[in-house]
Amino acid sequence: MRLTVYQKSIEFVAFVARLLARLQSPFGGIRDQLLRSSQSIALNIAEGNGKRSPADRRRFFEIARGSAMESAATLDVLVAVGAFS
Repeated sequence: MRLTVYQKSIEFVAFVARLLARLQSPFGGIRDQLLRSSQSIALNIAEGNGKRSPADRRRFFEIARGSAMESAATLDVLVAVGAFS
């Protein structure tokens, strides 16, 4: 897909995968949360881009935005608990 925001979301999924490979085991739950939310960004952008109705497209793009906010908050939590600097 040529959509720039989709390509950036795939880059973010790859970044998260590399980051989580370094995460210690006590953070398993938050690890899974970040993995799911980062993947959700890309998947919802792709699905929304395939919708014909503007309302459907908007709904999926809003879900993707929410997943991006969740991913950002999860990264903040990992920094707050000292998992990363």
